[in-house]
Amino acid sequence: MKALRRLSYLTLGLASLSVALSYPSLLGHISTFVAEKLGLYIPPILLSFLGFLSFALHLFERKGFSLPLTVGIMSALYILPYIGGVSVGKIPYVALSALPLSLAIVMAPYLNFLLEREKALHGLPEREWEAVVREELRTFLLSMVPGGILLVYLLYSTTLGTRPFALLPTFSIPLLVLSLGLLLASVDGVETPAEKTVLVIRAYLTAGDSFEVRRGSLYEKGYELLLVGGTPVKRPVLIRIEDENVPDYIILKSPWENLFLAKRSEVVEGNTRYVIFLPSTSRAPSSQGISSALP
Repeated sequence: MKALRRLSYLTLGLASLSVALSYPSLLGHISTFVAEKLGLYIPPILLSFLGFLSFALHLFERKGFSLPLTVGIMSALYILPYIGGVSVGKIPYVALSALPLSLAIVMAPYLNFLLEREKALHGLPEREWEAVVREELRTFLLSMVPGGILLVYLLYSTTLGTRPFALLPTFSIPLLVLSLGLLLASVDGVETPAEKTVLVIRAYLTAGDSFEVRRGSLYEKGYELLLVGGTPVKRPVLIRIEDENVPDYIILKSPWENLFLAKRSEVVEGNTRYVIFLPSTSRAPSSQGISSALP
């Protein structure tokens, strides 16, 4: 979904902003050179931000790094200038510059979970997986509201980070919020078993323009599904079968083409467990393993 990608880019932008604030004069010479040659002044902070953002996007999009890993690398870059210690006079500045990175660190693992969830749901019909991800995204955004209220309170208590030691008398409030969050997480982590299992079978093969699905031969770890009837046409096929006994593979057979499908992923939504089967390059087993035939 586009919303997930945009939030991912926002997360990388927040992390890049903090890193750019850690290197305020990194691109100062380039900024001066551009101003002298082109008469266009670009603040060094802006140049630094664009440079680090490009680096983060390169890791995330081109190198395939996960969102938490990319934010982790940006966090390491942010820390580097302060390894030797921070003077008391710079504490307010460091506190403010760390705010965007703090938000990115919190958002990254949740967004990464939703991105992986989106990949796993691609085997389902588009409307179904989009609805699932949209609901989880809404839950994710709502779950950030208490944290946002706490952040506003902390900024107010410390005069926007300029008095960080003012937090010491109110340490019990974050501790209470953290305790409640852990308690809610433990309750939410209890999974209810699925009451029914649905096999979701997706393929592209030559089958009838209208067909009936019948059970074919039963093998040791899988079985056949026969597509009977209709005029042959190369077409996408989507079949959903409720079956508590999940096979390792399914052989999809029409009078014109056979296709071997393997189990790829599972998704549990509510009381339903979806098991997704997609075409595989593995060879289908021979008919010697047939133990019986289903009607």
